[in-house]
Amino acid sequence: MQGDAAEHERGLAEFVSEARRSRFSASLAKGGKARAKETARLHDRPELDERWVRPPFEQAAGDEHLLQIVRAVVAHAPNAREAYLVSGDQDLDGHVMELHEGLQAATWATEGTLLSIVPGRVAIYMGELADSARLLVRHTGP
Repeated sequence: MQGDAAEHERGLAEFVSEARRSRFSASLAKGGKARAKETARLHDRPELDERWVRPPFEQAAGDEHLLQIVRAVVAHAPNAREAYLVSGDQDLDGHVMELHEGLQAATWATEGTLLSIVPGRVAIYMGELADSARLLVRHTGP
């Protein structure tokens, strides 16, 4: 996996609105109830920094929807194989998964999930509804 858990969590904070960014980071780092409360906010599209949110994916069913997301990730991170998950679903939160497996798990989760692909550069938001999936891409440097 590219980066450790702390690096992925700091990177995910870069996709959160500036108004919530420091609280998001502090809550994840603190763990316990603070983390659980913060990750519970992911169920309904969190306050993302709209500069980095890409347009919604086309409506598609099942595996085709996942393939659209994987293609979009690969376009921005060709070597992506795994994802670090921050999720309101405690069974997923803090885990590293193979990219496709993580997307499937997030799709079936009853809570929202952020999947960090390249820390601070490429991530995915998956809400409780499949059509809430968004690619998050943050360009750094020239």
